[in-house]
Amino acid sequence: MADYARVLRRRPADPAVYMARGEALLLDLQSEAAIAEFTKALEVDPNATQALILRAKAWNRHFEYARAIDDYAEVIRRAAADPAPRRALAWLLATCPVRAFRDGPRAVQEGTMACELTHWKSHECLDALSAAYAEAGDFASAVKWQSRAVALLPKGNMALLRVYLARRAMYEFRRPYRDGR
Repeated sequence: MADYARVLRRRPADPAVYMARGEALLLDLQSEAAIAEFTKALEVDPNATQALILRAKAWNRHFEYARAIDDYAEVIRRAAADPAPRRALAWLLATCPVRAFRDGPRAVQEGTMACELTHWKSHECLDALSAAYAEAGDFASAVKWQSRAVALLPKGNMALLRVYLARRAMYEFRRPYRDGR
């Protein structure tokens, strides 16, 4: 943090420094402090969509789901061709541990758009779409897209393969996935 403070003294109008410091804080599980850094980056540069994405992630980790959803929606409004915020929003709307924030149909819509933007070649987007379909109660589609996500995994990624296969098994048993942290 001391290094970031020194850089900020020389470059106080550089949003990238605030974002980097925020990411470091987020890795250190200091989501509230990270949110402040991402907000500062947005004050310096209101068009810093990466700061919005990171702040949404921090809001989610801070259990402020409504604020995370709002930030993801704003990024989507600003950068409609970017699949990352659509994937993240689909995941949150499908897997949020708080029922009031889950929205299966909207999650399917956002997940489908993320997959379309990646030409159906991103295992992360397909994983989010699978969770969305499970939340919406369409378990056959959830299994189908989770199987496709498994097929697209890079060879040798055994840890993620186990995670994806466990999720597919949940969908086969007609159980949606919940983000449990």
